[in-house]
Amino acid sequence: MKVVVHQRSDGGVIVSHFSPTLLAVMMGAGYGWSQQRIDREVEKFVLAGKATDVVRPYIMALANGGVTELQAIELIRAKSDRADCRGCVVIEDTDLPSDRYFRNAWEWSD
Repeated sequence: MKVVVHQRSDGGVIVSHFSPTLLAVMMGAGYGWSQQRIDREVEKFVLAGKATDVVRPYIMALANGGVTELQAIELIRAKSDRADCRGCVVIEDTDLPSDRYFRNAWEWSD
């Protein structure tokens, strides 16, 4: 399973896992939302500080589906970019350390 690793401004990392349900909706038929619902969902993200050009494709994939797994992952990654992050990368979860004991001490390494 793929994950997104975000580099925090302090050099630490945040690991975000993809929801299999979310991916299935985006790759399948979507939720079938009306244009009014789509506009309302986009507005929620815009009010929270996200850019319309990033959020609208994400919401359209949720509403209508039909995207590939890689497209869905990229849409989720773009929507999930945090203001305090300096970068992010999509990797396989098997590339992460299996021992989570020191997970709060993980640091970004190019």
